Amino acid sequence: YQRRVREAVVSTQSTGSSGINAEYGVRGTVRHSFSPTCWLEPGLTLGHSPMVSINGFSRLTNFLFCSVHGELIQPNPEIISYDAGMTVGCNLTDGTILKTEFTLDKTVKTSISRVLLNCNIDASYTLGLETQRLSLQLLKPIMVGGKAKDMFIEASINYDVFDGPEVEYGCSKALTDFSRLSAVLKLGLYSGVKLHLVLTRGRHSYTFDILFSDIVEPVAVVYGTTFPLFVYSALHYLVIKPYLNKKRAEDTAAKAEELSAWLETQREEARGAITLMKESYHKIVNIEQGKGGLIVMQAWYGVFGSANKLIDVTIPLQCLVHSSRLILPDSTKVGMLGFYDMSYGEQKKLSVKYSFRNVMHEVIINDEDALRIPRQSHKIAGS
Repeated sequence: YQRRVREAVVSTQSTGSSGINAEYGVRGTVRHSFSPTCWLEPGLTLGHSPMVSINGFSRLTNFLFCSVHGELIQPNPEIISYDAGMTVGCNLTDGTILKTEFTLDKTVKTSISRVLLNCNIDASYTLGLETQRLSLQLLKPIMVGGKAKDMFIEASINYDVFDGPEVEYGCSKALTDFSRLSAVLKLGLYSGVKLHLVLTRGRHSYTFDILFSDIVEPVAVVYGTTFPLFVYSALHYLVIKPYLNKKRAEDTAAKAEELSAWLETQREEARGAITLMKESYHKIVNIEQGKGGLIVMQAWYGVFGSANKLIDVTIPLQCLVHSSRLILPDSTKVGMLGFYDMSYGEQKKLSVKYSFRNVMHEVIINDEDALRIPRQSHKIAGS
């Protein structure tokens, strides 16, 4: 829950878990903005582990920024722990950020992040009393047809002086608008082969850790790589895909029901427009016939495979013929004169069978494709 009060944003959040280490809590924060580039956010958590926190951010210059955080937490009645830190960052170039973080446990972490066109690269070095760690991470979206899909591949190589080398790789995929599944396989010299699964639904996260082997073995790596693929395939084809198809069909039916009156009006307007076009249609046909030009013999628009979802658009298309040429833009044809939507939400096509210089041609295009006729490639073989 969030509510904006003048220059402050008040938010609350409740959390809970069950099991042996059950936890619960209610957290509230108040963010006060001193300026568009500076804010301070104190917070209070009540429940299993009470905590007082404070976070702040300030952009010092166009390239330099700074953030601070502090926490005072009581995990049990006998212990009170605290943590604090400060991060200083700099925008080196467009898409490149250098950050250095200082914490009270005498740990310094320096990282540089680079956002490229089709991937993100992050390198960091952590130096502290109890750790020295070097890490290189890669995050790459899956590209399909030149467009990024809501699926990411992630991989990292880490080296810790005390824990040894570690390799991680995996992917995350949006299942629905509110849920995401991620799977990461971790290979460590001392940690073995472990699969980390996280299912996020809204603000709730469900974590599953599966240990395949205490040491790095090829068989364990193969099982750890193929197991999440099998789980995702099973979920996708048995649960997710049927659910999305059902939801899409319900949404389409509900929307079509809402638009039924509007669609009926569009149908009557299209029929009226075609009636008015008939005189022009006959004139254009006679002109084109006299010079062996372009004559639309038959044209259908709608969802093919269903006769009651097709409309005859022969007359509207013939009336658009000028100098034996017909050109339609690369956009939906629903708004054209004499056209209307017979099947809301479904993929429609346009089929045109025409004669040019007494030779038969035929073409079928998707609703949002451009059309230019006549074309030699449309010629029907043997005609």
